[in-house]
Amino acid sequence: MPEKINQIIYTGLRAPDMLLEPDNKVKLYHHPTIRVDYDIKLEPQKVQDVLSQDCYPVFLSRNGVVGLNAWMQSSQTELSFQGKPIWSVGKQTSNEIRSTLGVEAGEPLEQNAQGLIRLFKTIKPRPVVLFCAEDPRPDFPNWLKESGWSYKIFPVYRTLLVQNEDLAKRFDNSPNESIIFTSPSTVMGFIKSLNLTDLRGVKSRLISIGPSTSETISQFSGKLYEEASEPDIRQLLKQIINEMGQ
Repeated sequence: MPEKINQIIYTGLRAPDMLLEPDNKVKLYHHPTIRVDYDIKLEPQKVQDVLSQDCYPVFLSRNGVVGLNAWMQSSQTELSFQGKPIWSVGKQTSNEIRSTLGVEAGEPLEQNAQGLIRLFKTIKPRPVVLFCAEDPRPDFPNWLKESGWSYKIFPVYRTLLVQNEDLAKRFDNSPNESIIFTSPSTVMGFIKSLNLTDLRGVKSRLISIGPSTSETISQFSGKLYEEASEPDIRQLLKQIINEMGQ
């Protein structure tokens, strides 16, 4: 019988920044289950007026930075972030802020919404300006509302599920296969791509980048194999590749 191939299916939006040697026992495939639409309409004067306040601009994802920049380019709008205390949900988002907007951003120790909440409990309240998805994850906005913080949401992108036929063809549904999810949306896109109603019959190892993604896997009756210790895609992939290649 031919040797069983150990494969990883990575469902995130952007292709993983790593290549495997041809003789590696593990094969890595990128089959995204979401796409992002940056065609968002905002009123430039409203955004400028809100940012002119003594406020905290907050980015909840890397796509929020890319989306804001895309809108600034398409609307020919200039925004100044100089001198403002900017916050991001994590390192990847901070790196995108630095490279795209040319400013530095702080980040919580725990790189997720709960980390932001813990951080904001320790700082002086002022208006918050959120740059995020059209339908953002509710944890942080809900906490702001419940805690009496003034905030404004500017959606700068929308996430759409993908019917990925290549993923459906590649899917092996065996313990030799790891499926890596980078967001709740990638889980739902995976289900859509395979025309499933839930994850009950999936035998592959379901791996999540963080708590909200793990929760979505559970909501769809999936058995979570592992959750990343920190939201670092490259580190997670290296770990899974090493584990599967043994």
